[in-house]
Amino acid sequence: MAAAPALGGRGAALVVSATISDDDEVATATLRWAIGAGAFASIAMTNTAGATWQGTVPAASIPSGTTSLRYVVVAADPTGNSASHPATGEASPHV
Repeated sequence: MAAAPALGGRGAALVVSATISDDDEVATATLRWAIGAGAFASIAMTNTAGATWQGTVPAASIPSGTTSLRYVVVAADPTGNSASHPATGEASPHV
């Protein structure tokens, strides 16, 4: 699994795209995100094509002056196996 954000600039949504693969298939993907040191929130990601999934943190959820946004991508297959990127999950998220 690999993830990369696309920063839209001040007042813009944050789009995170991830390439997710599984031996079977990917059933769900979730973007877990937090502003600064705040609590994590979740938003479902959408399969946009092949192994590419995308989740968007709405601009309205990103306060003016935000300097840090942490995120983790979590994916699960139909049998309930799951993995996160980074593998350490919320303990050491992308910033």
